[in-house]
Amino acid sequence: MAEGLKQIDRLYQARRYEDAWWLAYELEQALREVSHLTGDDAMAEDANLMQRYQGVLAEQIGSAGGQLPVPEGTSRPCRGCPVTPVPAAPVLEVK
Repeated sequence: MAEGLKQIDRLYQARRYEDAWWLAYELEQALREVSHLTGDDAMAEDANLMQRYQGVLAEQIGSAGGQLPVPEGTSRPCRGCPVTPVPAAPVLEVK
């Protein structure tokens, strides 16, 4: 996640807001999936952080006159980026 945050910052500084948004979106989805698989609440918190970044980036995209991203499987642009449900997997306990 740290490398992802660095890359998002580089893209933001370069005013590549849409690329930064997509990276934040992909990181959020991956973190949510891992959180569901492992039951790790810290991963869910990190995913929420990525979701907040998406909201900020969506505002920048709109301010720059760009079109807001539309995640696959949705019919509307993302503003505030609601969580895309990820099917829950059972948490396995390894002994």
